[in-house]
Amino acid sequence: MNFRTYFQQYQNNFWEWENDDSIEDQFFTTFNMINIPNVGPISYIAYALEILKTLSDNGLPPFGSFLLVLYAASREDFRKIDGLIYFIKSKCEKFNKIGNFPIEHENAILFLENINNLGKNLKKGQNKILLFNTIFKDAHYKLSSSDSKNIIENIHANFSAFDLSFKNNFSKDVFSRDLKVLNLLHEKFPTEKAISNAMFGYTEIEEIEEEIVEEENSTDNEIDEDLLENLIKEPETFHIGSLIKRLWSGMKIPMHQYSPGNHPLGGIADITNKGSFDRMLLSEFANDDDVFVSRVANNEVLFIEREIPPEENIYERILIIDASIKNWGTPKTLAFSTAIAIAKHPKANTDYKIFVAANEMKEVSLNTVEDVIEGATKISAQLHSTNVLNDFLENLAIKKGAEVFLLLSEDALKSAEMQRLIQEHRNILSFVISSNSEGIINFHKYTKGTRKHIQKVMLPLEELWKQKREKKANKENKTGLPLIYPLLFPVKSDFIAEFLIDDYQYILTKSKSLIRRFINEMYNYDYDRDIKGAEVLFEKISIKNRGNFGFGIHTNGDHYLIQYLYEQRKIYILNLTLNQFYETNIPKDFDAGSTLTPVFYENKFYIYYSPKNEGLEIFILEDKAQIISVETNNKDVNEIFDYINNSDYIITNYQNILSNINSISVNISKNLLIGKHELSLQNYFYLDKINDSNSLKNSVREGNTFTFSEESNIVLDKRGILIFESHNPEIPKFYITSIVNGYLGVASETEIAGNPYYYPKENTLEVIDNSEFIIKYFLPFIQNIIDYGTED
Repeated sequence: MNFRTYFQQYQNNFWEWENDDSIEDQFFTTFNMINIPNVGPISYIAYALEILKTLSDNGLPPFGSFLLVLYAASREDFRKIDGLIYFIKSKCEKFNKIGNFPIEHENAILFLENINNLGKNLKKGQNKILLFNTIFKDAHYKLSSSDSKNIIENIHANFSAFDLSFKNNFSKDVFSRDLKVLNLLHEKFPTEKAISNAMFGYTEIEEIEEEIVEEENSTDNEIDEDLLENLIKEPETFHIGSLIKRLWSGMKIPMHQYSPGNHPLGGIADITNKGSFDRMLLSEFANDDDVFVSRVANNEVLFIEREIPPEENIYERILIIDASIKNWGTPKTLAFSTAIAIAKHPKANTDYKIFVAANEMKEVSLNTVEDVIEGATKISAQLHSTNVLNDFLENLAIKKGAEVFLLLSEDALKSAEMQRLIQEHRNILSFVISSNSEGIINFHKYTKGTRKHIQKVMLPLEELWKQKREKKANKENKTGLPLIYPLLFPVKSDFIAEFLIDDYQYILTKSKSLIRRFINEMYNYDYDRDIKGAEVLFEKISIKNRGNFGFGIHTNGDHYLIQYLYEQRKIYILNLTLNQFYETNIPKDFDAGSTLTPVFYENKFYIYYSPKNEGLEIFILEDKAQIISVETNNKDVNEIFDYINNSDYIITNYQNILSNINSISVNISKNLLIGKHELSLQNYFYLDKINDSNSLKNSVREGNTFTFSEESNIVLDKRGILIFESHNPEIPKFYITSIVNGYLGVASETEIAGNPYYYPKENTLEVIDNSEFIIKYFLPFIQNIIDYGTED
């Protein structure tokens, strides 16, 4: 590849050459800047080339990919990158007629967001050079080392000789290649931590598991608070969740681990009055005995090397919960509460794994209510689980600095078998935490095989659980929420199952609701087309959050949901329309497996078993859940199999719903503060993350309603809608979507504006400009609060 081809600009691409007349450059006289049309500058050419020079030894990445990363690394907030993405999408639609943004390129956006969210120190000076060299070291579509060096070595001469002002016609291949490079980089570096670790060689990239950023770009503390609230709300996890904050306030387990860091400075700076006696200055021994002893006693003696400052070390914690018979009941509840309290502590900066020792060792996740329920239901009918624990501990590969916790009951700890197990593995165990039915938890720490009792925590279970129930009853005094709004709902990426029927995507959410959104001909094309927000069809569906699911609509209009539970060999069918429930068992002679997928076809459910997509065996579920085994030659298997294959799809375009809102206020700039975000009212509606609130008028929260002093209300619907109800009857009720990292939809009962994603498919409301909506609804609402509210 030659110089001109590498730096070639294209019509309607996301970048172009530009000249800043205010800057004089002797080398770059025609162009000295790289710019994004209608968005802003990426970089001056001289600065970009300095970074490219450091990449030339390993081969230059595609110039467009390089510019996108450079732009993301140079911006302080992702909103500006979001503007760039909207620009790219619009160009993609308008000039290339290839539909909306390609699905396979969504990961490229996530990668740019991870680059943008890296700490400032990682994007400055030499660290910035290291960042680019790390991520592009083995990138795809790189130039050869010889071509790269040839371009860089003759850069100034070529810029003078070649006219780069000419723009070629837009190339879909070049555009796709630039984004595909970032897509592949996201697979290699799926998280911010993966990028930073790779920069400094902490771990191998292959060992890093991809984090599912649900969405959620909220902080860990916000996620944990939301988890605790949901655990307390759910009857099955109420006893576990209600103890966690009390444990946080009382536990003395260290949440940080420090390793010594050696930073010798040399000269007089290494002389200190702290250190070990083997490093004492020889001149101290010239003093007579009385003076020497006095200097030692008064910490006046001098040492040759200063005390080594500690450095925080990110390590792993492995928590093992015994689920044998002696641990059933309250001790098991306390064990799960303690495990969550340790793993989710607000000050903890550790990786963790949680295992349950039942009939076999099972790793569990405790990130959601459903995860906690599933983990707590794992039990063993054995008197003790020492055999399972012994096998696990003998084969456990422990990383340096890792800590192993064993959580069990006092009765289980006293057994001879468990004492023998702990004695044999005392060098592996770091903590043994035991509890009893009275709410007493004992913490034992093992240091080099020696056990030490470090703490005894006494939880008043009856009082705590009673208080929590009373608080829960008060919190449930919530304003009733409608099923339908003038706006469509945002859609979260974490759900139980999804199904595609005709032009609609049906989603079974973790809140046990069935929602749907319009996706016009999505599965027949490579790109999203006319994706809309969601409408709620059914709520409070009685299902368990595990197993495999199928969904279908009968020709009579009834909506059916099927759930297949592999471990229980059970099948449940729900007629959501008529609220009817059916249950049946899978025939013993049927070769059931965990990969079975229920499919609805021609008014019947089919469950096929085909690990290698061959030898389809089918049984049919009729309306009354009667199972009929069928020979494969008695049905057109190929027809059903083709239907199943044609139903495969990948859908992206999900939102990060801001559901954990603890406060709403008006600041001194007369803008609305929603939690830690400020509502931006410009040519668009957007929630900006802020650090300082400077509230002018605060609201009082009761349930899901925030009330200002002049009695205007904002009602929170955690499905992603905020309802504004002014005390002034002349200001109509209106609604906004509550999401972050995306543009909001806004509507009243008669008018709609903002992001068209949230417009109903068959919109009957009048579409107005954003500025008109602000003047007509937002500004009067806020001004009424300021004018008639009492002083805070």
